[in-house]
Amino acid sequence: MEGFGAGLVNSADEGEDETWSKRWRSIATLQGKQYAIPLGNIGRKFVSILTAEITGVVNRTHTSDRIFVLCATVLQREKIVNSSSDIKRAISKRMELWEEGKVDELIQEAIRCDKKIAKKQYKIPSQQQRARVMTRLVSSGRLRDATRWATERGGCCSGLLMPEQTLSEGTTVRDVLQEKHPPQAVPEVESFLTDNLPTMIDVNVTAGHIENAAHKLKGSAGPSGTDAEQWRNLHGAHSGRLRDAVAALTRLLANNIVEWDRV
Repeated sequence: MEGFGAGLVNSADEGEDETWSKRWRSIATLQGKQYAIPLGNIGRKFVSILTAEITGVVNRTHTSDRIFVLCATVLQREKIVNSSSDIKRAISKRMELWEEGKVDELIQEAIRCDKKIAKKQYKIPSQQQRARVMTRLVSSGRLRDATRWATERGGCCSGLLMPEQTLSEGTTVRDVLQEKHPPQAVPEVESFLTDNLPTMIDVNVTAGHIENAAHKLKGSAGPSGTDAEQWRNLHGAHSGRLRDAVAALTRLLANNIVEWDRV
């Protein structure tokens, strides 16, 4: 199947950068407890590294897995590190490890720190209490917390559920998903376009668009777990270059047929 001069069927493999896909899967199960990006030199350095990683995706030198692993590992919260100076020192050391290519060490540290952070334990609330808390969380922009509350994931099953994980009723996550999955069907011929495709119009996305969108983001329900407030609090020349990089990535995805293994 082709469209706009390119094949529209993705391959089933993980692409050339399988190592980074595995690294992302290892940090995808973290709780998403992250430090706010510090002000000053430490914050500017992190933004510069993040900008370089996004630019690398635009230039197709690596995939976006690196971006998510960077945010999840460098900003991972540690239970007993709470003062401003200690947080800056920890983040600075992690950025040095990242630049040295010691990514697996960072991942191991992030997993260790995440395990030491106590997971919230909720008492079984009434329906009225559940609705009230859900409304409060959504209104304050805490979509990730609201989702976890609504799906009762604050206890032993907090976080990402893996396919082979056993649930309370004895079934696995895979079994539950298979029950919900509709049976496969051959699509009707009428479902496909038989005439010429419409002209692909070039989309011009600028740093200004990215800045406006960042101010409208809420919550942290994303592949890196980084809260939207982090993006809204970035200022200065370094964040300007970051917005330019994000705009370039958006233009790449909007105006081209990008192979899955290059994303």
